[in-house]
Amino acid sequence: MPIHKMGYRGKSGADNGSGVDRFVLLEEKGRQLHVALMWIVAIYSVLFFFVNTALGQPEQAMVTIAALPAVCITWLLYNSGYYYYSKVWNSVQISVLLSLIVLYSGPKMFGHAFFVPVILGILITFQGKERITGYIISGFVLLIMLLLQTFEWQLGEAKNEEGSSSMMVERTINLVGATVIIIIQAIFLIRTNDEIQGKILEQSENINRRNDQLKTAIYEARKMNQQLVTYNQELEKLNRDLDQFVYSASHDLRAPVLAISGIVDEILDPETDEETKKQDLFRIQKVVGRLDDTISDIVSYSKNTRLPVLPERVDLESMVKELFDSMRYLKRFDIGLFVDLEISCDLWSDRSRIQSLLKNLLSNAIKFSVDRPEGSRIRVTGKVDTQSCYVEIADNGEGIPEAYQASVFDMFYRATSSSHGTGLGLYICNEIMKKLGGAVTLKSELGKGTTICLTIPNNKSNG
Repeated sequence: MPIHKMGYRGKSGADNGSGVDRFVLLEEKGRQLHVALMWIVAIYSVLFFFVNTALGQPEQAMVTIAALPAVCITWLLYNSGYYYYSKVWNSVQISVLLSLIVLYSGPKMFGHAFFVPVILGILITFQGKERITGYIISGFVLLIMLLLQTFEWQLGEAKNEEGSSSMMVERTINLVGATVIIIIQAIFLIRTNDEIQGKILEQSENINRRNDQLKTAIYEARKMNQQLVTYNQELEKLNRDLDQFVYSASHDLRAPVLAISGIVDEILDPETDEETKKQDLFRIQKVVGRLDDTISDIVSYSKNTRLPVLPERVDLESMVKELFDSMRYLKRFDIGLFVDLEISCDLWSDRSRIQSLLKNLLSNAIKFSVDRPEGSRIRVTGKVDTQSCYVEIADNGEGIPEAYQASVFDMFYRATSSSHGTGLGLYICNEIMKKLGGAVTLKSELGKGTTICLTIPNNKSNG
C-alpha cells in the first residue's frame, strides 16, 4: 500500500541512530491493519446485511449496509494520502456502526464482543505521535461498550426470543466473528514483533560489524600516526646528522687541503733543504691518504642512505680474507688473522654493504692493533644458518675506555687519541646494520682489545 503521504503533518518516529525505527515500522504495520479493517468492515457489512435480512431484522440490515459508503469515504481519504484522517474516520464510523447494531440487537446477542477487537485495532492502528489519538478514541469506545453493557439499552423491541434458534445463531456469529478478528490481530502482532526483533538483530549485527570496522580503522589510524611519529623522529635525526655531517665533512675535507697547501709552500721555499722536502712529500702522502679515507667514508654513507637493499649470495670467509690481505700492511708489524666460521648454508644479503661493513671493522682492528710479545691477532668467528648470520670480530689491540663505548657509533666520534680517521667508520657500520635489519654491539676493555658482534638477517628466501 502507498505510504508516501501523511494526513498528520509530521513524522511519527524519530531516527534513534540505530537504523531501526520501531515506531515508523509500527506505524506502517498500523496502516496495513487499517486497510485490513476496511476490508473486514466492508465484508461484515455485506455479510450481515443478508444475515439480518434472512432473520427478519430490516433495521439491523440497513445499519450494516450503511457501513459501505462509510468505508468508501475511508478508502478515499486513505488513497489521497490522508492516512491520519482516514484512520480517525474509520475508527469513529466502526464504533458508531457497532453501537447501533448492539442497540438494535440488544445486549443479550453478544454484539458488544466486537468492541474488544475494535479497541485493539484502534490501539494498533495509531502509532507514534498518533498514539494519543488512539488512546482517546479507544477510551471512548470502551466507555460506550461499558454503558451499553451496564444499562442494557435497546432501540425497539427484541426480535429474537430467549433460547430461540435465531438468537443462538446470531450469538454464535457474533462470538465467532469477534474471536476470529482477535486471533487475526494476535497473529498480526506476533508477526510484527518477530519482524521488529529480526530487524533489530540484523541491525545489531550491522552495528557490531561497523564497530569492528571502526576499531580496525582506529587501530590503523593509530598505527599510521605512530609511523608518522617514527618517521618524524627519523627525519629529525637525519637532519641533525646531516647538519653535523656537512660541518664535520667540510672540515675533514678542508683541513687536508690546507695542510697540503702549507707543505707545498714549504717545498717551494728556496731555503728549504732536500731532506726537509723529502719529509714534506711523505707528509703529503699521509694527508692524501686521510683525504681518501674521508671521501671513501662519505661515498659509503651516501650509498647506504640512497640505495635499496639487493640480496645476493655472499662468500663471507673469502671476503674477510681478501679484505684483510688488502689492509694488513697498514701496520709495520705482523698481524695474524684467524677465521672460524660455521657455515651451514649460503648467506644472502647486500654484498656491497657487507663488504663496506667488514672493511670498516677490519680496518679499525688493524689500525688500533698493538705489537705484543705474544703476537697481534684478529679473530673472526661465527655461524651462518637459514635465519641469520652471527659474526664476532675480536682483536687484542688498544681497546676502548668504558666511558667512551656508548658513543662509538655516533657520527664523527673518535674514541681514542691515536685515531686519525674521520669518525664515520662505526657510525656507517651501525647505519648499514639498520638498513639490513640487523644489529651491531661492542665489547671492549682498555689495553686488552675490542670485540664487535654482528647479527645479520639471512635473506635466503629472497634469493
